[in-house]
Amino acid sequence: MKSALVLKIGEIPEYGLQLEVDQKEAGFTRALNELGEGEPGSSSGTASFSLSPWPDRVDVEGSLAANLAVSCSRCASV
Repeated sequence: MKSALVLKIGEIPEYGLQLEVDQKEAGFTRALNELGEGEPGSSSGTASFSLSPWPDRVDVEGSLAANLAVSCSRCASV
């Protein structure tokens, strides 16, 4: 199965493309967990994007909602 997070511009249909990803997409989950500081797998989220191709660019519009596990800077110890 192709990753929804990696695609070639030439593969975007002329009429555009809608993408939705969530924690089932390994690359998306990995990116969320790299942003957070909690236990691996404790971050979750969803994203939806609309891609519109033009001759000289691709317009991307979308939304992202995520729950990230982070530590308070006062509580974090080294």
